[in-house]
Amino acid sequence: MPGLVRQGLYACLVLSTALFAAPVLAEDGAAAIETEQKPDRLVMVGLGVRTKPSYPGSGDQSLGPLPVVNVWRSDQPFPVETPDEAKGLKLVGLRKNVAAGVSFAFAPVRKNKDAPPGFAEVGFGVETGLYVEGYVASGLRLRADVRQSIGGHKALTGELSLDYVLRGANDRQMLTIGPRVRYGSAKYNRAFFEVTPAAAAASGLPAYRPEAGVYALGAVAGAYQPLGERWGLFGFAGYDRLQGQAAASPLVSQRGKRDQFSAGLALTHTFRIKR
Repeated sequence: MPGLVRQGLYACLVLSTALFAAPVLAEDGAAAIETEQKPDRLVMVGLGVRTKPSYPGSGDQSLGPLPVVNVWRSDQPFPVETPDEAKGLKLVGLRKNVAAGVSFAFAPVRKNKDAPPGFAEVGFGVETGLYVEGYVASGLRLRADVRQSIGGHKALTGELSLDYVLRGANDRQMLTIGPRVRYGSAKYNRAFFEVTPAAAAASGLPAYRPEAGVYALGAVAGAYQPLGERWGLFGFAGYDRLQGQAAASPLVSQRGKRDQFSAGLALTHTFRIKR
């Protein structure tokens, strides 16, 4: 009899333990499944050096840092981002391979030491706006971006770009290349290409006042080459040819250059953030 009691108590203990553990195990299993469903974040950071015109229309080049920042999900392909495009935050996917969102970029500057006497400095600013992009054919991406500067030139500007995107065997191995059309409002073009009467008197250049319009046509090529799982090299080269009223500015034709070159090279490091 005592043996039967002990066996009964033991059976009750096992049953109660199983009933208590079942919800916990189920909860842990659900949490594990939920965790598995959440992809990790991949973050690429890098730093290098770049050369570009001292200011739009300048005939001199200036060296500066080339920062690289990219974030994407581990279950998605390495994102396409050309060297000259504004950083984008996608808000909506309008249809397959078409997206729209907000964009951010640092505005170009012109320092007093770089410009001829009498020309006003164009200080630091941040351009914010909207972009729309989509693939018009396999590997061919069209993007339009319009931004307004807060600070700096305080004007409206934007680009229309068409890029051929070529991916290598490694997901992060990528080449982009394509033409550019760059637009500036009257305020933008005057910030960089106008010769005011005061600037004309100080520099000896004739006074000049441009209007809104396309100020440059060009092309940009960028490439990313992984160096193993974590490290990589990012490089780019760009060329713009000033057009229309920007090219006709005495600041460009007599003191600067219509041909605008830029290039850069950076070392990158990629790490994973567990979700």
